[in-house]
Amino acid sequence: MKVRWNRGVEVESSESILILDPTVYDPSYEYALITHAHSDHSKGLYYPFSIKCSTEETVRLAEVYRSTMGEGWRRVRCGDRFRLGEFEVRVHNAGHVLGSVYYEVVSGNGETLVYTGDLNTVKTLTMEAAKPTSCDVLVIDATFGSPAFIFPSREELSVEVSKWSIDSLREGKVPVFQTDSIGNAQEIISMLNTMTNIPVVTHPRISGVNKVYESSGHRLEYIDLRSADASELLSRRACTLILPKRGRLPSGVKANLALASGWALYLKDGRKPIPLSDHADFNGLLEFIEGCKPKLVLTFHGGRRGRVLAEYVKKRLGVEARPIEFCESVFPETKGKDRLRACEKEVLRTVRIRGFLYKFRWIYQNLKAKGFSKSEVERALESLVDTGKLEVHGREDVFKVK
Repeated sequence: MKVRWNRGVEVESSESILILDPTVYDPSYEYALITHAHSDHSKGLYYPFSIKCSTEETVRLAEVYRSTMGEGWRRVRCGDRFRLGEFEVRVHNAGHVLGSVYYEVVSGNGETLVYTGDLNTVKTLTMEAAKPTSCDVLVIDATFGSPAFIFPSREELSVEVSKWSIDSLREGKVPVFQTDSIGNAQEIISMLNTMTNIPVVTHPRISGVNKVYESSGHRLEYIDLRSADASELLSRRACTLILPKRGRLPSGVKANLALASGWALYLKDGRKPIPLSDHADFNGLLEFIEGCKPKLVLTFHGGRRGRVLAEYVKKRLGVEARPIEFCESVFPETKGKDRLRACEKEVLRTVRIRGFLYKFRWIYQNLKAKGFSKSEVERALESLVDTGKLEVHGREDVFKVK
């Protein structure tokens, strides 16, 4: 079984291929697995895959923004096991937002891969914590994969949200939280409902999401911004207001603004920072990785933080780790011809421009970052020269595409 990043996480065996959280449509994929409703993960719901899987809650949340989903959808629940071609797929709670799951993919020969999507490892007012699952390869979200991102406890955040709201109202200002419409918004409502008697007014988009949460058993007390009651409360500065991150403040409202996001630890723009996140922080990621006992960890969605997390995993846990990026990765136990073919493919992606001259040192540095050894790169180059795909130019360490 092989895994690589291809505008989604592609998993391939000898007989089957699927993609997780695809961001574009590619008809070569018959199967798609979608983890949750946030737009950077749920685009696959709208593409015409033969089979696309998600929870019902994920579909209903996605439909708050876009109603047409198309055919081919299959509902899954936490605890489900089912087959897609050669693969067996197992579904686990991801702890991120309502309906979020992570997938365990098992090949015909028993190799196991876990893809987390977005992940949260602490219990919140609206979600149970994600629990680790043993696997051979773990593909994990690295959004907050840096030791700079250590979040306060939920209890501390509940107190901070409540106290800041009360203090703002005493100043004669409306406390306004700008946050994600799915996940964080419902968490803030739950905090305020639990800790205070302050009425909560929500943007219409957030109100639409709230209805999905309520239909799934969550009790949320709020007033929609479009109502007369909301207008009266705002005019008296007698409520809190929750807006999407880019939501505009209603005209005439005298307010204190807060940013409720994991990024609040990093972004300083004059708003009150509330470091509330539906993602795992750095310590949570390391604990989850350790609990999965993987042989290989591939990080994604983290940029530089993905590289930082991979280095910590190698040094602290002693596990091979690297960003998935655009490389093809072979399972740790896969050897011989499969490994050579994977290295050859990556060489050809790296030296794809005809007429350019590529030194061995440059090729090796690129392939090293993707997990290949010097001897593997040497054998791949020799094979590509033998098959006529590359040629040696003048010196033995310079190559060009034929």
